[in-house]
Amino acid sequence: MSRRIVCPECLRRGPVLYAEDVALGMRSRVVEIEAKKPERHTITLKTGDTLEDLRTVAVEHLSSIMCDTCGQPIPDGERCFAITIWRTPNEPPAWEKDYSQ
Repeated sequence: MSRRIVCPECLRRGPVLYAEDVALGMRSRVVEIEAKKPERHTITLKTGDTLEDLRTVAVEHLSSIMCDTCGQPIPDGERCFAITIWRTPNEPPAWEKDYSQ
């Protein structure tokens, strides 16, 4: 399963799924939301040669949601899209409300 939040411009640039994806059994859900940054919204950078070797190098507190395609900030209240892609028989549970007003 894949979850992404994208700005309107990036959603317009291309399809969520291509015909080849659909042929492989992939499905998608696109929900329009008004962005809302979660209270704890961070990126953790880790480094290491193996999973056992990983160590945290930096933790960055993000000031807004970022578009997962272009990387531009999506300020609270702005329209954007939550995209879910999956290949299992059952549709994944909703997660979009965690990033929406």
